Amino acid sequence: MSTIFKVLIFILIFTTNVLANCIDGDCENGHGTKILENGLKYVGEFKDGKRHGQGKATYIKGEFKGTSYIGTYKNDKPHGQGAATYSSGVKYIGGWKDGEYHGQGTYTFPDGKKYVGEFKEGKQNGQGTFTWPSGTKYVGEFKDGKMHGKGILTSPDGKKYVGEFKDNKFNKKETLISSKAKTKKIGNGISINIPEGYKYESITLDKLLSRFKSEVKNLSKDDIKSAEEIGIGKLSKLIFITKNNKNIDFFNKITTSSGYEKISKNFTGGMDEVYNSPNFGKLVFEAVEKNNPNIDLSKISDEEWAKFVDEIFNDKDFDKKYKELSKLVEESAMSPLTNILSEYPIDEPKILIFLGDIQIKDEVFDEINNLNPDSAYEQLIKFLKTIPGSEILKPDELKIQIQKNKFGNLYMIQNVKNVNVDTIFTKPQYSEFVLTTHKNKWFLAFSSCWNKCNNSSTGTDLGLVDILGHTNLFQSIKLSTVDIRY
Repeated sequence: MSTIFKVLIFILIFTTNVLANCIDGDCENGHGTKILENGLKYVGEFKDGKRHGQGKATYIKGEFKGTSYIGTYKNDKPHGQGAATYSSGVKYIGGWKDGEYHGQGTYTFPDGKKYVGEFKEGKQNGQGTFTWPSGTKYVGEFKDGKMHGKGILTSPDGKKYVGEFKDNKFNKKETLISSKAKTKKIGNGISINIPEGYKYESITLDKLLSRFKSEVKNLSKDDIKSAEEIGIGKLSKLIFITKNNKNIDFFNKITTSSGYEKISKNFTGGMDEVYNSPNFGKLVFEAVEKNNPNIDLSKISDEEWAKFVDEIFNDKDFDKKYKELSKLVEESAMSPLTNILSEYPIDEPKILIFLGDIQIKDEVFDEINNLNPDSAYEQLIKFLKTIPGSEILKPDELKIQIQKNKFGNLYMIQNVKNVNVDTIFTKPQYSEFVLTTHKNKWFLAFSSCWNKCNNSSTGTDLGLVDILGHTNLFQSIKLSTVDIRY
């Protein structure tokens, strides 16, 4: 008899109240113990003579001896959250509905295969992850227990198939990321992998500052000293990785004074047209006047006026209170942004890395790494809330994973579950970042895209795992044994 057939029989018998004897307690409306003729023993709550509430059922004899379920029941059937262990070696933990797997769950096979994801009517349906003992992994959509829809299949040798799957077969190839990656030393004892087809561009902070001489003049010695104290020196490096030559062109332009000025002018020009219009000024004035009815706006100073305007734009209910003004602000931002996107495909998947070059002072380093994950999480959220406009990011809703590696260094990884974050531009943004110290120096990697994301764990065609997968930095994360806070 096949495992699947046995499981089906188990569910059928497990959820059927055949001839039974109540041997202890109240088996009508209360807590009791009942043994069914088929060898099933149930200990738990009852309602109207049926299993209803929290309980545990175990086969104490027969073909299914050793099979057990612990969790909630409704009308004599597993319903809600529960865990089942089968005599065949199969294990399931997750949601149930009317005696069937339903909702989020984890299904483990006797041979080590594992599925984590959505279930519907007893089968894998929806988004999930399937792993094999060999190291092969599938992340994507399922239908009736099979890989079906958009997904990613990664083989042990690092090859990655991204595209459409049908009935457990790779149907239409959209992308193949080869394991043939170029290893690039980027400094600070770190090497990263540049997958085939991807381009690499970098610039040191020293070179960047030399291109923006007028801005550098405004930097004081204290500013430079403060930067060095947190590990940012002249040889700190900004690294950009992408598939598209136009993105490389964009990176090279914004890292030069003339290129940045041109793009910035194009971006702000559209906003200035709106902000300088009489209609916009009128709306702002009306909004301020409404918010401050007891103040004579004709007599206030420019400083006070600016303060009132800031209060309006930082108001939690800004969009609701000032609908017309909010609409104009969005339009003024989107118009120049659309123009830039039409010229440069910056919404395509990309990775940006910042690498520090100066060893951080011990006291700063200790302050970071002596925090436990929970404290670090709380402090990070508290800090984010202090930033003006942070309500757009919804800090309390951010999925941030915090953990320590085997060396004791603290890591923060955001959006590891492909969380859709609403931006000020009201478009979905998929992103992840890893922030850490390595050899007491900063390392920050950030991957993101807006619209053209493939269905991967990172939300991008090229994720941080592809780039950092073989570094001692990322391996350390995998070896972590410290609690994780989401």
